[in-house]
Amino acid sequence: MKIIIGKSSAGKTTYIHRCIQEKIKEKADSLIVIVPEQYTLEAEKQLMKDLKAQGLLQVEVLSFSRLVDRLLTSHEKNQQKTITDTGKTMMIKRIIMENREKLTAFSRMANKNGFAMEIFSLIQDMREKMIEPEQLQEIKSEGTNALLDRKISDVTLLFQQFENRLEEGNYLDYEKSVLMAVHAVKENPWIKESTIWVDGFHTFNERIMLFLEALENHAKELTVTLSVNNDPTSKDREIYSISQDTFEKLTAIAKGKPTVHALHNPHRGTDLDHLKSEFFSYPYKKFDQPVRRIKVIQEKNVYNEIDRLCMEIIKKVRDEGVQWSDISVISNNIDEYSFLMKRTMEEYNIPYFIDVRRSVQDNPLVQFILGVLRCVAFGFRYEDVFAVAKAGFFEGNAEDYEQLENYCLRFGIKPFEWKKGFEKNDADQSIDLEWMNAVRRRIAQPILDLKESISKEATFSEVSKKVYKFMREQQCAEKTDALTRKLIDRSELDRARENTQVYNGIVDLLDEVVEIFREEKTTMKLFYAVFETGIEDLRLGVLPYAGDVVQVGDIKRSRTSGVKQLFVLGLNEGILPGEANIKGIFTNSEEEKLAREKDLKIAEGGTYQSIQEKFLFHTMLSKVSDGICFSYALSDYEGSSLRPSPYVYRLKELFTELEIDGEVKDSYDRVTNSRGTFKHMAAYYRTVLDQNEIPQDPVWKQIYKWYAEHEPEKSDLFDRALRHQNKSPRLASATIASLYGKSLQGSVTSLETYAKCPYRYFIRYGLRPKERKIHEVSMPDIGQILHEAIYQYGKMLDQAGQAWTDVSAEQRQAYCDKIIEGFQRDYKQGVFLAQGRYKYLIRYLKRVLLRGIEVLTVHLEKGLFTMEAAEVAFGKGKEIAPIAFKFKEGFEMVLQGVIDRVDLYEKDGQKYVKIIDYKTGNKTLEYKDVYYGLSLQLLIYLEVLLRENPDYKPAGAVYFKLDDPIVEAAKEEEEKAEKDIRKQLQLRGLIVRDQTVVRAFDRDPENSDVISCKINKNGSFAASNKGLVEEEEFRTLLDRAVEQVEGMGRQIVEGNIEITPARSKGFVACDYCDYKNICQFDTQIEGNRYRYLQHLKDDEVLEKLSKEKSDE
Repeated sequence: MKIIIGKSSAGKTTYIHRCIQEKIKEKADSLIVIVPEQYTLEAEKQLMKDLKAQGLLQVEVLSFSRLVDRLLTSHEKNQQKTITDTGKTMMIKRIIMENREKLTAFSRMANKNGFAMEIFSLIQDMREKMIEPEQLQEIKSEGTNALLDRKISDVTLLFQQFENRLEEGNYLDYEKSVLMAVHAVKENPWIKESTIWVDGFHTFNERIMLFLEALENHAKELTVTLSVNNDPTSKDREIYSISQDTFEKLTAIAKGKPTVHALHNPHRGTDLDHLKSEFFSYPYKKFDQPVRRIKVIQEKNVYNEIDRLCMEIIKKVRDEGVQWSDISVISNNIDEYSFLMKRTMEEYNIPYFIDVRRSVQDNPLVQFILGVLRCVAFGFRYEDVFAVAKAGFFEGNAEDYEQLENYCLRFGIKPFEWKKGFEKNDADQSIDLEWMNAVRRRIAQPILDLKESISKEATFSEVSKKVYKFMREQQCAEKTDALTRKLIDRSELDRARENTQVYNGIVDLLDEVVEIFREEKTTMKLFYAVFETGIEDLRLGVLPYAGDVVQVGDIKRSRTSGVKQLFVLGLNEGILPGEANIKGIFTNSEEEKLAREKDLKIAEGGTYQSIQEKFLFHTMLSKVSDGICFSYALSDYEGSSLRPSPYVYRLKELFTELEIDGEVKDSYDRVTNSRGTFKHMAAYYRTVLDQNEIPQDPVWKQIYKWYAEHEPEKSDLFDRALRHQNKSPRLASATIASLYGKSLQGSVTSLETYAKCPYRYFIRYGLRPKERKIHEVSMPDIGQILHEAIYQYGKMLDQAGQAWTDVSAEQRQAYCDKIIEGFQRDYKQGVFLAQGRYKYLIRYLKRVLLRGIEVLTVHLEKGLFTMEAAEVAFGKGKEIAPIAFKFKEGFEMVLQGVIDRVDLYEKDGQKYVKIIDYKTGNKTLEYKDVYYGLSLQLLIYLEVLLRENPDYKPAGAVYFKLDDPIVEAAKEEEEKAEKDIRKQLQLRGLIVRDQTVVRAFDRDPENSDVISCKINKNGSFAASNKGLVEEEEFRTLLDRAVEQVEGMGRQIVEGNIEITPARSKGFVACDYCDYKNICQFDTQIEGNRYRYLQHLKDDEVLEKLSKEKSDE
């Protein structure tokens, strides 16, 4: 054995390429180069380049797996069944499901997604280290740690059964193939005549070590390259410790006598050479000369970091003549960066290839097949059915399925109804059930046919074949090809490349299920669990279409050579260097305990991972010839702060003259190409205009001129965007009439909406978009139910001839239960019976209703008011006339509504009236809200009654909260607790400050739990009483409410639909608006401003109203 050693980029690969060239000159045959699996294509290209050859005839570039496959005869392979890692993962899932009752530590994990893959990963690690189940069993019998003991017991059970299945099924996997190849090498004449080089590795597992030993003993020559620093005084020796350990193992294989050839890195004294030699050196030397080839960029967020990366890449290509393929981008968190990198690189027209293995789980065909299998296994659940419908593999258009989805959500369609047929309809029978069932059959019938074709005693083989037949019947291959062509037409080449592999990947997975499980019996639930595990493990490896692309990869996976310019993305704390990956079946401490006490090294610990990461990172740095650009962001995608990596401080220590490059200041640096520059030009002009400045930058003026001359369509778009003010013009009278009619039938609530934002009113009451109706109980439903329940309670008492105060506690409970149980049965076609969680909601509604009835009864008992009426309607054709206003051009506004409750009190021939509005939330009546029109309902309702009954005097307009609050109290303090609850449910609103009125609310106002009232010792009202107002002030507020209603009505008929949301202290109209995506209100757009409402105290409101009245 010959071992070529040297630090990273010492020229080891170049050395063996020269050796190969010499062998070719000597007419040697059978030359083999073994490289890592993902590096074979790149290694072939580099070898041809170094040999100056158009192809490779005498040399083969292979991976270990490919060489092993070549060594096994076709007879040997045919005698056994091949199984992939995905197949083994599915096998483990089957074993877990069979043994879940026997698992002591992981029984609850058996059905969790990803658990089978965790077990497979652990077993794979142990098999690579030649650990047998029996060794685990011995440890378990000695165990003293209860949890660790149970884990080992579970793993041993699963591991042993996995090995048994492989043996019984005569399966051939890679690990077994390696051991067979060890024996095959001894008799293989090809190997005996072969000269073999092993290049690009820094460590080997135990099985590969056995294989290398066999090659050493039987091959003509064996040469291994290793990145090793044999100098014991070297300052960066630590990062080579893993390779050093490998070197010692190889030395043992060579019986201590390998031929060692050491190569040394040339050091030219540049900043780049200094970085390579000193970055991981301790102690280190400083570089005190100007830094030209190393750059460190700091950006304020990840979006800017990736945008800056693209600008820097284009500058390298445009200004320095660098080829796209000479540039590499690496990150230690590529999965997080990849989506944004794809989008940004396409925006800048940068050709790229991201070297990651992609999951297929989001692919439409995968979603379709998994959804179908879930429907067969678990029934037609809503999520599964529409995952199938939206995948695009059934006939019909998307609009049909959207209508079907609306229907199912509205009526809460149960799984059995998909087979039986849809029968539910509106009260007016407005839904075309024949059409709806026709659409239903398009989805349900093929799935039902598949389910019926599978026998009750089905096997894995039978189900797999039926699923494949189903795919053929639905023309999945043809539809996948059609989707691929569409993606290519839209230039979505990355997705197109993935899509081409998915169909074959699913078919191969079904084949493997048949091969592994054959005639084993299964249920559809078990089949789905096994198949889904296979899908989770299925990954796509996609090769780039073209050679001249920017390579983007992960530090651990990338093996690119010949890099001129390297960009290191995400140089942040916790990303690079990364945190040790300690996820898995055993914790880090448990693995260390097993290694320390039992000499059983199951997995590599955090120290090993850290050293390996440093080594791989250093290897990447060492391959760069021209320059390296590091970058980091100060905040992530969501705005959370990020810290620079310790490596940033390391770079500043190494290079005394290194400056951190911050945000781009020079406008010219933002000029890249047509697509990439456009957004920067737009951002510049937007900023200038927002600051009311005049554009002065000559660069952007020239850029604007260039777009106007060369790409006028972009220039026109830009001009329109700059002029956009997001304002809504006034509506014409004809439009107003078509939206609302000449007679606006409005509610006070709708006008409160107008006060919050005119445009919001226009959308809700003018355009009237319909919300999707869902078969569920929402918060507004709860309020509606409780309102109706109180009304029904009153009707029950009327029919029974009982007064509220005459009902016993037992009767009250019975009445409330009966009312709520009626809602449980009939509300929204039995929505309360649709889900088990609504059982709690029913109990809650019973409690709240009972509590509300009890407290309202106490109010009647303690006061002098009597209930006059409930659910009093006013409006055209109602028992009480509406409030109406006349406007120009024949428009009028007629207010209508329903008053929850009207109470009267008569004394000395004078009738006092109060109204109560039931609310489920915390609602108060503030003067300022009346002043600004935000809270008018109670006062307008009271005004309606006063106009209908001129002899009434106002007593109050109050809210009653429907709730069942919790208070702290001891068992013996039940009476106190009840009083505390009543205090929390006191009436809130406006009450006339008059002894007669207050004592009508509560005969004992000094100790009231009906209203909030403080009375001085002399019998006068305390000044601090909130909600008690003089009658004159009450009248003033009533007048203001009417003025606001009339004023808003006038604004509506005049067509004012301005996007001017109200804002005040603690209140923003946009916060709970359903139409934000329609209005697109943005304070950064000129003309989009909040309508700020001054925070006014009660006396300030009255002062303003008084002044306005005197000014008239």
